[in-house]
Amino acid sequence: MVRTYKKKTARMKYDTKELNAALERIRDGEMSYGEASKRFGIPKSTLYDQMKTQTGPRMGRQTVLPKSLEDELCQDTLTMSDMFYGLTADALRSLAYELADKNNLKHPFDTEKRKADKDWVYNYLQRYPQLSLRNPGPNSMARAIGFRKTEVDLFYKNLGDVLAKHKLAPSRIYNCDEAGLSSVQKPQ
Repeated sequence: MVRTYKKKTARMKYDTKELNAALERIRDGEMSYGEASKRFGIPKSTLYDQMKTQTGPRMGRQTVLPKSLEDELCQDTLTMSDMFYGLTADALRSLAYELADKNNLKHPFDTEKRKADKDWVYNYLQRYPQLSLRNPGPNSMARAIGFRKTEVDLFYKNLGDVLAKHKLAPSRIYNCDEAGLSSVQKPQ
């Protein structure tokens, strides 16, 4: 799939506000189709079609996941990031496949690997620029010692929020000492 596509036509050089204003003027009888076409720069055929069907202007293909599911996935990804559990691109691909599969959506994802393809992730990140997916690197002990008080306070605040939200008792927290653990934690 081409990732640096540049639009070659002059289609859709207007926005929905201009289209709605033109349609309103035609409905009120203030302008004819031709006058509205010239004034707002919208083709007459588009105005005719929009008056008949009342559907919003759309270009391009539909996304695999509906906007509501993509918004929910974005919000969940940001929430996980706030809880210090960032997603990798590979994990997002698996999550997108599961989401499409559980909602019985028709999808072009790889059913053998049970993952969305890389192009889907790329386009998804283009639609949601507030997301940033990175592979976590191993942290040394020196890095862990540099963990600041504000970050520790935020961690415990988040922990308290999760415990309160899910009504979990503190006895559900598992604690272990560092015996047998490496000082450099490798991500999975």
